[in-house]
Amino acid sequence: MIPSVAEAGRRLRAGETAAEELRAGIPFLVKDVMDMTGLATTCGSAVPARAASRDAACVARLAAAGAVPLGKAATYEFAMTGPAFDLPEPPAVNPHDASRITGGSSSGPAVAVAAGLCRVALGTATSGSVRDPAAHAAVEGLARAGAEVAEVEWPDYALLVAAGAVVLHAEALEAHRGRLREHGTLYGAGLRRRLAASAVLGPAHLAAARALMPRLRREMDAAMAGCEAVVTAGLLAPAPTVEACLSGGAAAAARHVPFNVTGHPALAVPCGRVRGLPVALQAVGPWGAEGALFRVGEAVEAQGR
Repeated sequence: MIPSVAEAGRRLRAGETAAEELRAGIPFLVKDVMDMTGLATTCGSAVPARAASRDAACVARLAAAGAVPLGKAATYEFAMTGPAFDLPEPPAVNPHDASRITGGSSSGPAVAVAAGLCRVALGTATSGSVRDPAAHAAVEGLARAGAEVAEVEWPDYALLVAAGAVVLHAEALEAHRGRLREHGTLYGAGLRRRLAASAVLGPAHLAAARALMPRLRREMDAAMAGCEAVVTAGLLAPAPTVEACLSGGAAAAARHVPFNVTGHPALAVPCGRVRGLPVALQAVGPWGAEGALFRVGEAVEAQGR
């Protein structure tokens, strides 16, 4: 039986041998933006992709530790768009309500874990998904468990989001420029529009956004001074329906981009349901504070039992 986060944490703290045993035999899936030997890394696109000649480092390290890779899980096109319905492979739907999507480009790994296909799946994060009511409920649970809870004030949030958007779109356009010239018609309409809009960004915009990173990181560190972790919502809306996605009305305000900009570790932990749909808490920690985030995750899990 694969252990819960709480049990895994206790066993990991027992020492290195326990950590090796913990990984042995665990089946896992890989988001289709990571290489697996012999499989094409399609990135959820119809753009031609060659089979990988070696495993991505994260896949190789898990396999070397005894975990068992099962294969690839779906992603949104090049992990940049929302769900696209004009591509050969449809997006993953929510396993708790098939009329809704899961949100985020790591939807395939999320669905696989939620549906019980595997206990672990590798994803990546440019944005993500959690709900505000869940965050408040989980914070109350942490307080009851003995945590000291206090409000913190973030640095300029709009600037964090803007800097992240500039870096993401400018780098994406540069990475895709050659493919667009050769296979532009094979891209989904949503990603084509996003990359076309990115054309207004030049080297000066990217340099200015990157120059802000050290300052924004210092300001985030200052905001979290004295805290083991900061808990927040991630996505301020329920999982959108497939119908809303098709009509273009599925946009929601995310709260993940700032931490991708500053490089701070973040953890999402399931913490209940709202209107029948599972919701989660996002915990963010100082650099190098992953251990504290796992302790928060254990406490939230314990409240849900």
